[in-house]
Amino acid sequence: MPPASVSDSASVSELRAGRSRRGGTPAKASQSDVIRAKVSLVSEKLSENGSGADALALDLTRVTGRFARVAGRVAGGGFSLIAWRVLAELEQAGPMRVSALAHQQHVAQPSMTGLVQRLEGEGWVNRAPDPADGRATLVSVTPAGVEALEEYRAAAAARVRPHLDALSDFDRATLARAAELMQQIGDGIDARPG
Repeated sequence: MPPASVSDSASVSELRAGRSRRGGTPAKASQSDVIRAKVSLVSEKLSENGSGADALALDLTRVTGRFARVAGRVAGGGFSLIAWRVLAELEQAGPMRVSALAHQQHVAQPSMTGLVQRLEGEGWVNRAPDPADGRATLVSVTPAGVEALEEYRAAAAARVRPHLDALSDFDRATLARAAELMQQIGDGIDARPG
């Protein structure tokens, strides 16, 4: 029997399970049928009221924020998610002023100063005079800070891994592509702050 074509009566859950109904009998759905059905449903949802892109942007913001919070709830040595985000930003962007870190993380400068002092006490960051302005200091991540960040990320990934293992190959591939797209979107947002 040839693979079933995607029909209006085939639900995504049926297709995900590898079935569609043709004439009331289950038929094997191909991987491309499943992909076409999902793309069709997403396209339909996005074009329903003209604000589909707005709804998708809100969904992505909500879901990725929740995912980061949930996955990040690991044994972090008593440090907040903001502490790990600061280390990650310093690792990626290089040295920054405390005021820039505070602005970026949406916290008051005195709060960021206290966090930087705590991270410095752990040996995870250094402060040095800013060559462009001797009154200011630049904060940079140390090798020990990078190592702590890598351990934190590994612990968060270990929390996620069993859930990825429970997914189908197709769903894992979809998430891999989504991760690439989210990186691309994030890079675009960083390139045009505001």
